[in-house]
Amino acid sequence: MVHDPEDAIAIAGASWPVWREFALHAEGRQRLASAMELFHANTPPHLEARLRRGLGELWTNSGAVIRANDEFMQSAELYRALKDMPQLGAALSRFAFTSMMLERNDDAERSIAESLQLLADAGKPRALASAYATKVVVEDRLGRYNTACAFGEKAIRLCAAIGAERLRLVVAGNLTEFALEQGDVDGAVESGRAIIAELRDSAHSDVQAFVLGIMVAALTFRGELDEALVTALRAAPLLREQGMLFELFDHLALRAVMAGRLAEAARIIGYSDAAHQATNRPREPIGKRAADRVGILLQDNLSGDEIAALKREGAILSEDHATTLALSA
Repeated sequence: MVHDPEDAIAIAGASWPVWREFALHAEGRQRLASAMELFHANTPPHLEARLRRGLGELWTNSGAVIRANDEFMQSAELYRALKDMPQLGAALSRFAFTSMMLERNDDAERSIAESLQLLADAGKPRALASAYATKVVVEDRLGRYNTACAFGEKAIRLCAAIGAERLRLVVAGNLTEFALEQGDVDGAVESGRAIIAELRDSAHSDVQAFVLGIMVAALTFRGELDEALVTALRAAPLLREQGMLFELFDHLALRAVMAGRLAEAARIIGYSDAAHQATNRPREPIGKRAADRVGILLQDNLSGDEIAALKREGAILSEDHATTLALSA
């Protein structure tokens, strides 16, 4: 047992890559949050900065992206005061990523530009690869698809060179999602299947959940409703572990309406609306596309009053009931 508070904070702050690598985000968050309770007026700022960076990492792929964004911001402020430029660059990269998830585009663009400048000559290839990965997302969300793909290729090459397999697969998943955003459904399905095959025997269940979710969207858009359901049944427990199950419901609502299950689709999309609002996380572009299509198809078949009433019923469902409804044949 560690009795010295500074030692406990140091160990917890250094441990976050292990929790993330083995997709033990919830346990990692609990451990790091317990260490944060040991902060005191004389806690060395570099230990606080590292612990906050770790908490940000473990909150990022969850329903609490605002918490992650705040932790990265505080970590960056501490590293800036310490004049630790490489660590500042790494923290700013992650702050940029969560800012983009929250549609804070100016913060994201400004922070990733500074991050790349700081990391370019820092001799930290893993941090630079992560910053490239963030740049991929920022460029895509700003509508610069070709630039996003170019940085994606850079990130994948660097990840392969340094053995950063998890990050390489994350970037590949992002590029698959971007292809789907651009309407290349067949390309997204092919790429997604290849990534899932690579992930089959890995411990990266969070990355597998992310890519399986993309596959549910792609298969639904392509009209392969049975395979979409089989894939969703694989994805749901993994996404639930990460606190990200809510991102699946837009695609399952679209699957339901395409199968003629209009009332169920309206309830599912009502639940999804409420879940996104509860997490303060805007819809991803492919989720928004699915939700918009659900709305159009419902309006073609039901009255406005019927849709509103069914969505209200969906909004008050528990996650268990919504999941059972959404994963029905």
